[in-house]
Amino acid sequence: MSMSLKRTVAALLLCTSLATPAVAQNTDLPDVSIVATAPRVDLNAPPPDPVRNAIVATQDINFFERYPAPSTLTQQITSTYTLPTNRTLTNKVTELAFALNLSSTFTADEILTIYSQTIYLGVRCFGFADALNHRMGIDIEDATLRDTLTLATLIAHPVLGEYDPDRFVTRFGFAAGIGADVGLWDDDMKNQLLALGPTPFIVGKTCPDT
Repeated sequence: MSMSLKRTVAALLLCTSLATPAVAQNTDLPDVSIVATAPRVDLNAPPPDPVRNAIVATQDINFFERYPAPSTLTQQITSTYTLPTNRTLTNKVTELAFALNLSSTFTADEILTIYSQTIYLGVRCFGFADALNHRMGIDIEDATLRDTLTLATLIAHPVLGEYDPDRFVTRFGFAAGIGADVGLWDDDMKNQLLALGPTPFIVGKTCPDT
């Protein structure tokens, strides 16, 4: 972490009134290098365009334009690797430091790669490759936008497809429209997605424990 960023975090800690100046200046801040070496992460295997576009459409349409500002993607990665036991202000500042350090350490493409390989997609599946394989029987390189948008629609509510299928279809259609509106795909693709609806899941299939 750069010294300027560390000074910023130290100042935030002092503002919480939960740390003395000495503690704030010497705070052990999260090491984001653990993300690059975590299980499932391979920075040399960026996601195919259907995965990339589905994530941007459903999570943060301004991700590339605003980077390296913290985003939904960096916040969700941060939640995966920090997970404090209690929500104190100090923990929140530490999470912010982790998110900022992610943005200063990794490129936007690398953040999207990490996200695509680690995000939880229901029934014990982490990452698009595993979810596509085990939930749909599709290799990630063969996946269509319909397939990847189906999974991306689950990110906020991984069990939505099983427990509220009508709402799931509605959210899928909304995502199809958003993607077309911001130029990730054209109106013809939007209309195809709306006509077909989400890709069906293989009933009862889950990802293996890892």
